[in-house]
Amino acid sequence: MAAYLDNNASTKLLPVAAEAMQPYLADSYGNPSSPHRFGQESRRAVEKARSAVAELLGAMSPSEIIFTSCATESINQAFHIAWEVRSTKRLHIVTSSVEHAAVLEASEFYRAKGATLSIIPVNSSGDLDLDRLDSVLAKSPAFVSLILANNETGVIFPVEKAGIICRSHKALFHLDATQGIGKMPASVRDWHCDYLSISAHKFHGPKGVGALFVRAGGPRTSFIKGHQETGARGGTENVPGIVGMGVAAEETHSTLATGVDRMASLRDM
Repeated sequence: MAAYLDNNASTKLLPVAAEAMQPYLADSYGNPSSPHRFGQESRRAVEKARSAVAELLGAMSPSEIIFTSCATESINQAFHIAWEVRSTKRLHIVTSSVEHAAVLEASEFYRAKGATLSIIPVNSSGDLDLDRLDSVLAKSPAFVSLILANNETGVIFPVEKAGIICRSHKALFHLDATQGIGKMPASVRDWHCDYLSISAHKFHGPKGVGALFVRAGGPRTSFIKGHQETGARGGTENVPGIVGMGVAAEETHSTLATGVDRMASLRDM
């Protein structure tokens, strides 16, 4: 008997999500950008999934959800938006010392292009130094990117408090929520974030699809050029993957309380 103990890396696809994807891998093959009924059938499926993801995250509107290929792409898009918005005023990136490689490498990429970079330390328990965050943000407008739940240590950052600090200093706040979704209640409003990145395969959806939350009214620009996703992300949408992500989001949202209790029991055992 094999025991799989690596759910932080990837979860098993839910059978109900796999079943929902099947028609869009074979019979329902229309391009969701096409105006004919084949395309519009796919469009309705994409928009249904968008609503499900928005509900999972506590977003105000499905229009705040942009579908991507994964959380890493979503993270890079958030950084790109910040660079486009703030580069003329010299972008100041603020992040922590224990971020996922996707955030740390994006930070270094834009530092090499001319941005300044501040790294906020953590204490011996892995907790974020909020006083240091506050003092750093008081010096200049910034783009802040923080992890919600650490994939190595399991530490959960006090993101609600961090979000309030960011808002008080008019900083753009991006949250890498990849490891937290499906393991704790989510609320982009309570977290006060402008951007949030997730990946479907972390909560029993398929690989190859993710999403970027962009707060309504917040700055947005396309990272991959094209007209899809209302101009926010070019390229024909991955309809089967998006459908699977939507179903996984619905299931995660409806079973979160019992699911978390089950995970805690398995962890303790």
